[in-house]
Amino acid sequence: MSLGFSYIGLIWLLMLFIPNLIWTKNKPKDYEDYVKKESRVLLVFERVGQLIVTPVALMFSDFNFKGLNFWCGVLAVSFLCMVLYEVFWMRYFRSEKTMRDYYRSILGIPVAGATLPVIAFFLLGIYGGNALMLVGTLILGMGHIGIHLQHRREVYGSQEKKKLPVRIASGVAKVIGALVLAAFAGVSTFLIAGRNANQLKHAIRYRNGVNDQIYVQLNDQEEYVSIIGEDRSNPVVISLHGGPGSASTFVDYCWQDYLTDKYTFISWDERGCGRSYYRNADVDPNNQSLSFDSQLSDLDALVDYACDRFGQDQVIIMGHSYGSMLGSRYALSHPEKVSAYIGIGQVVNASGYANESYSYEDGLAKARANGDDTTEMEASYE
Repeated sequence: MSLGFSYIGLIWLLMLFIPNLIWTKNKPKDYEDYVKKESRVLLVFERVGQLIVTPVALMFSDFNFKGLNFWCGVLAVSFLCMVLYEVFWMRYFRSEKTMRDYYRSILGIPVAGATLPVIAFFLLGIYGGNALMLVGTLILGMGHIGIHLQHRREVYGSQEKKKLPVRIASGVAKVIGALVLAAFAGVSTFLIAGRNANQLKHAIRYRNGVNDQIYVQLNDQEEYVSIIGEDRSNPVVISLHGGPGSASTFVDYCWQDYLTDKYTFISWDERGCGRSYYRNADVDPNNQSLSFDSQLSDLDALVDYACDRFGQDQVIIMGHSYGSMLGSRYALSHPEKVSAYIGIGQVVNASGYANESYSYEDGLAKARANGDDTTEMEASYE
């Protein structure tokens, strides 16, 4: 959760508040009579939810547009809910402004004036990965939607009873729908709250060290790095992920946590992948700047950045799989900048044919030594 002004949150709030201000001069007849019967418990939930959602929508920059990615669909649906909310109000303001007009459904959504903004802000919380928004909208929804469902029942009164099988089917469908929505809301809140709690835990733990998730200018691109450590004077380890393209900055803390008392770790989404790719997708959508040599040059720029920032003469390079190709080549080329090299799943020959050939010849020799029939094995390899 990144503190900062959210223009998306401001837009959503304006779309919420402006129709409500107009509504204060266009309330349905007898509306105040219904207000007197409102549940005090639901009213408390509504007020608490409003007190959480309104400032949170403005205070976290996570809600702002981050470029085209998977989560854009969530933001788009959230915006669609707010557009439907505006349509709901336009229809109401053009009506006779009765309580029945006020509680007409839209696209089958009951009490749309209460339901649509709650869904929109909940989805905004998912898009921004903000647990406070999710919790706030759940509390708001229980109070706000609950109050208006109560009013709606009072407005429409008892309807003509449908046949028993139809009522049973309708009741089952409503229960299943409610369970699915509750499960979705609960799982989303749990996962995002867990991520936020982990981030907060690290922020507290490293308050005297470093806990940065930032973009650093490496040659012609800004590229993503995560830096964690309890003491800025500790040796710096630059961790190079595998793939190429298997960015691991989002999980590296799982093992780095055990070592941050002795080392400062820099995890890096290499050029062309992860958040570094998305950061530069507008100018290099097809990764035309990507090559082994360009990544080596980026790594050299990152080493210089780390040495300068932390007052070090050298760094430790640690490479995993493809990262071991990048790391070992760099360590051999720049021994003056590397105090130690650690290879994990070390690649020793980049030629796929050479690796396959070695494995095949080794297996063939063992099979022949055992007296096995290797006819099918040789035919398959050919």
